[in-house]
Order: sequence, then C-alpha cells, then structure tokens
Amino acid sequence: MNLLKHYIKKIFSLAKRVSRKFASKEVSDETIQREHEIAVETLKKGENFIRTALLLRKNNSEENVVLSMICQGIENILKGLLLSKDYVRYEPLLRRKFGKNLLKLYYRTRKEYKIKNLDARAVNEIQILAYLYKNQFLHYGHLINLLNDDKAFESGHLLRKLFQILAYVKRKIY
Repeated sequence: MNLLKHYIKKIFSLAKRVSRKFASKEVSDETIQREHEIAVETLKKGENFIRTALLLRKNNSEENVVLSMICQGIENILKGLLLSKDYVRYEPLLRRKFGKNLLKLYYRTRKEYKIKNLDARAVNEIQILAYLYKNQFLHYGHLINLLNDDKAFESGHLLRKLFQILAYVKRKIY
C-alpha cells in the first residue's frame, strides 16, 4: 500500500514539474517573484544563523551550540541556493530527500552551480559537521560531549570559504 502511495506521489510531482516547465506562460510573474523571495529569505536566514554562531563563539558560548547553529546556517544557505536555481524541482525534495544531510546538499549544490570543489580542509570540516549534525550529536547531551574537547574542532576555514561564496551569491541572486 505504501509503495502505491509512493508512486502516485511521484507521478503527480512529475506531472507538476512537466506542466510547469512547458506551460510557463500560465505561471504568474507574482508566483515566480514569490519563489525568488523565499529562496533569498532562506539564504539570509542561513547567513544570520552563521553570524549569530560567530557572536556566540566570540562570547565563549558552548561550542556544541555554536556548531549546531553553523550547521543550521549551512543547511539554509545550501537549500536557498537550490531553491533559487529551480524552486519547483527542489522545494518538494528539501525535506524528503535531503533533510538534514549537509553532504547531500553540498554535493547537489556544487553540481547544480557547476562550482569546483572546496579545498580539502573545508571539505573535511563539512564532512565532520555533516556527521555530527545528521546524527544529532550537537543537539542533545551525548557521550561525545564528554569525550570531545570544546575547542577540538575549528570550523573557521570552512566559514571563510562560505562567506566568499555568499558574497558571490549576493551579487548574482539578490
């Protein structure tokens, strides 16, 4: 029964995307503008999460909270980029397919925008953050908090790269 529901949803989703692609005259400019605004707001929300995390880090807040906010920021930025590329295609996939998986989001965004890979250090940082975020080690009290020195993980290199990408995106999308 669940398999049938799954395929029915896929068919309706495909029909919606195909009709939207080939009948673009029926889509109002207002709708397209609203989709663009949602994508931009998602990007801004991600940037604000990261800026807040940096302020918390500056005030010596708990590092797990800082890293969790950084991950939320990265998630929102990557989802905003995908939404700005193709809202109709990615909006239904964001929760179901990508969820909280930062690596899937990163690789799909990289593919969509045809950008080269980040350097090895930044990719390593995003892999560590993605693992901690996806498995919710940053959200709740876990054994990892006791085993991990608060300053053992530094995400500064990744954040510098991310702000460079954001500066480029602002010029293109906003």
